[in-house]
Amino acid sequence: MNILHWLGSGNLPKDPDKTPVSGVVRAALELGRAQRQRGHSVTIGCAGTHAWEAEWEGVQLIGRPPARWARKKLYGRTMDFSQHVPLWKLTRSRPYDVVHSHLYAYLRGIRAGIRVVHFHVDPLYGGADGTGFSKADFDSVYHNADIIVAVSRYIEQQLKDNLPSDLPIGVVANGVRQAASTNELDCRASEMRRKLGIRQGDFVIAYAGAIVEEKGLKVLAEAFRRLRPAGGLVHLIIAGSGRLWGGALVKATPYYEEEVRELLKGEVAAGRAHFLGGVAAESMPSVYSAGDVFVAPSVWPEPFSLVCLEAMSCGRPIV
Repeated sequence: MNILHWLGSGNLPKDPDKTPVSGVVRAALELGRAQRQRGHSVTIGCAGTHAWEAEWEGVQLIGRPPARWARKKLYGRTMDFSQHVPLWKLTRSRPYDVVHSHLYAYLRGIRAGIRVVHFHVDPLYGGADGTGFSKADFDSVYHNADIIVAVSRYIEQQLKDNLPSDLPIGVVANGVRQAASTNELDCRASEMRRKLGIRQGDFVIAYAGAIVEEKGLKVLAEAFRRLRPAGGLVHLIIAGSGRLWGGALVKATPYYEEEVRELLKGEVAAGRAHFLGGVAAESMPSVYSAGDVFVAPSVWPEPFSLVCLEAMSCGRPIV
């Protein structure tokens, strides 16, 4: 089959192993990689700033610029099809058996044998601007999609409560590749701790993900500041940035990362807190294995935390 995965404005890089990516992008990549291994022709695309093409593990990666002209004001409302036009053009330039959209539920006019909408987040969650799915949005999905995929049972139930029962809805949980051997992970953990100046025997808490309000890193930062261990030091490793989601899920809030850094300024100066910034996917096992425990302090309805699964694959307990 000829399969197109579409990420809308997702932050799809040309080299996904050497570039930090969000959990949704990683999930789409892993699905595409598995389908390619089964003999399918797979393309993963997104609406970006310019046209580009690359290849990753036999999967074609493409970026297509938005059609900026396709944004008009009509009767006081802004009609924005700038990200839809590139997808519309793709499905007319090449026949696809399946168009599988991630974080993009508008498939009107899309040509494909099967049209799949993959919900990675709660459709009713409104984010910073408070605008979740409306009845019109659910109607659009119902009339233009053939199959719905939910990332968890919780998301499945939200969809069943708001979509007609004759639309097929199934659950496909996220998956990760098998982690390295225990010996290799131990070596990578020792190297990461050495680089950060963490002594043998010190306790390490690890966090990975976007530094945005939904992920609740301020909650973790405030709790960490209160820790007063009886012996040794407790460290906090933070891998990620405010740009990791690429604006695909919620509106960017750049001040949030600044507030987290301000909260932990004293701990950074004391060598207890360590900001790593965005970390490439191939280097993330070093981050997970360097921690004694992984903490996911999300304060939103977390649909399926891929970083928790990745940390568990490295043998780390989860809070």
